[in-house]
Amino acid sequence: MISVIIPCYNAELTLNRCFESLKKQTYQDLELIFIDDGSTDNTLKLLKSIKKNQPDMTIIIKTQKNQGVSAARNAGLQLATREYIAFVDPDDWVDPQFFSTLIKGMTDDVDLSVVGVLKSTDKQSNKKLITQDTLSSSAYFERMFRDVQVKGYVCNKLYRFDIIQQHVLFFRKEVSVMEDLEFNTHYWHFIRAASISSAQLYHYQIEDNSAMNATWSDKKKTVIQAFDFMRTNGVLPKFQSEILELDYVRSLLWLVGQLYRKGSREDIAANEEMIFQLLRQKKRLFLYKGYKTGLKYYISYLIFLINKKMLRIIIR
Repeated sequence: MISVIIPCYNAELTLNRCFESLKKQTYQDLELIFIDDGSTDNTLKLLKSIKKNQPDMTIIIKTQKNQGVSAARNAGLQLATREYIAFVDPDDWVDPQFFSTLIKGMTDDVDLSVVGVLKSTDKQSNKKLITQDTLSSSAYFERMFRDVQVKGYVCNKLYRFDIIQQHVLFFRKEVSVMEDLEFNTHYWHFIRAASISSAQLYHYQIEDNSAMNATWSDKKKTVIQAFDFMRTNGVLPKFQSEILELDYVRSLLWLVGQLYRKGSREDIAANEEMIFQLLRQKKRLFLYKGYKTGLKYYISYLIFLINKKMLRIIIR
C-alpha cells in the first residue's frame, strides 16, 4: 500500500535508528526505497547489510552521484510501485503508529493525510487529547502555512501516488530551501480534502548543518525561487494568494536574519539591498495583515520600515 522514500547522504550515524523505527511499525505493508545520494561514509554498506538481514521486508536500494535531497526524492518516486507515497529522512524516526495513523486518514474522498511533528528542540510533546479532523482543501491551505504541526514538511504526510503521477509532480532540484513547501503547494491544487491528526508521531531532528541552519550561502536565496514556483503552479483565489504572500515576506525576514547572523560583510553588501527591495514590494499587504504571521515578524517588518540599521542590530 505505501512506498516510503528515504533519501540518504552520509547518514551512517542515524540510519539504524531510522530503520528500526520503520521496522517496528504496526502497519507493515511497506515498500522501503533507500536512495544513497553519493554518500562518502558507510551509508551504502549499512543499507546493504539492512537489506541482507531483512529478507522478509521489501527493500529497494539505489545509488547515485550526489545531487541533493530533491533529486534523491525524485529518484525514489521513479522506483515507487505502491498506492501511497511517504517520505522519511534518515536522521529522523517515527513512532510505531505513524503509518497506521496516516493510512487511517486516507478515506475515499481524502487525498492527503497528516500527523503532528515533534522537533528535537521542543521541550515537551503535545499532551492534549488526540484529534483527527477532515478539512476542505481551502481550510487545509491555511493550516499548511500557519499550523506548526502541519507546515510544508513532506515527512509527516501521506500522498496519493496517482495524483503525483497524473500531474507530473516532482521536487525542484534548483531549490535548496523550502523545496518541500513548494511540492506541497503544488500537490494541494489537486486535493479534495485533507485529514489531520494532532498526534505527534514524526520525530524531526534539527541539525546545525541543515540547509536552514548552516552558515550563509547563496543556496539560502533559493527560498525566493521556491515562492516564484509556487505562484506559477496554479491560480490561487485571493485569500490563498494573500496567505502565500504573507509567508513570502516572513521568509524574506528569515533570509535577512540569516544574512546578518551568518554572512560576512561581503555577503551583506552583496545581498542586503536586493532583499530590502523585495520586502518593500509587499509593504501595503504586510502592514494590514502581517500580524497573522506572528508578532516577531510583524515587529521586525515595522522596524525595517522605520530604520534598517536598527533591524540589523536587533536581529544580531
